[in-house]
Amino acid sequence: MLFLFRGRHGPLVRIILGAIMVAVGLLLHGWVILAAVGAVLLIWGVFGLVSEQRNGRVR
Repeated sequence: MLFLFRGRHGPLVRIILGAIMVAVGLLLHGWVILAAVGAVLLIWGVFGLVSEQRNGRVR
């Protein structure tokens, strides 16, 4: 699954997967670690997307 984090759509995949993990982690009580990992993926994806736009690699 890590191959999805690379390439052209990597940041978008990280944002989507992170949002899903945060939602599932918040819906299921006791799954705080899943929500935390999802939040990290979400933030990492946003930073990656912003950095790609700054560098001129706009989709």
